[in-house]
Amino acid sequence: MDKLRGVCFLFFFFGAAFVGSIIILVRRCDSREALDVFKRLSQKGLSVVNIKVEVDGDENLSMSDGYVAVYNETSWPDVIALQAALYNDYIDHSAVANEYALIPFMKKACKVAGIALVPRGDRAGVDLVLHDLTNSLKSGKRVIWGGEGRLSGIDGVSRFKVGSALLAIRSKKPLIPIAFHGGQKLMPLKSISLKPGTIRIRIGTPISTKGLTEDNSRELADKAQLAVSVLYEELSHIKS
Repeated sequence: MDKLRGVCFLFFFFGAAFVGSIIILVRRCDSREALDVFKRLSQKGLSVVNIKVEVDGDENLSMSDGYVAVYNETSWPDVIALQAALYNDYIDHSAVANEYALIPFMKKACKVAGIALVPRGDRAGVDLVLHDLTNSLKSGKRVIWGGEGRLSGIDGVSRFKVGSALLAIRSKKPLIPIAFHGGQKLMPLKSISLKPGTIRIRIGTPISTKGLTEDNSRELADKAQLAVSVLYEELSHIKS
């Protein structure tokens, strides 16, 4: 049963990306409407496989002048939970791996939705994405960036890259740590088995970037990683 549930979940995930992209383009959605399409499809997908999402600490995302949220991601359910719980309410722009552009119509839909496609391994391409998102942050938009740069596949938090720190420093916006817990436990990354359960999201205290330069980016990324690790550990002690 768990394997069937997992196959259905993955089919829905990639199918929803395709169908959602068509809806966005046919309806000629603006960015907020486009994010809402992905948000609602993600909520539906989680509901179908009986996964709930709980969020706490959202008062730390109450500022209206923009911020960079940085998070961990262990497995596929975390990705869907992010879209279902945070898009539009707390996030205006996100960044995903460029491989999503292989899904038909996804590249154009992401552009409409303000979802950046990050070309991993292409330094110039990544710099361009950072430049565009920095400008969005300066105009007051809210951006979320994966700290690890990929699904970790572990029950924990792996080393953060400096992308989120560079965004926060360049835009002079706070860096907000967010922990996602449950994805790897419900669906181990290299498995197709999926258990019903709960994804928990905990939002931490904003980290100031005042007075920091790009030379401090590694230090800031490490600080954010530690903050997310602490939040993750707290969530680990919550009984299901």
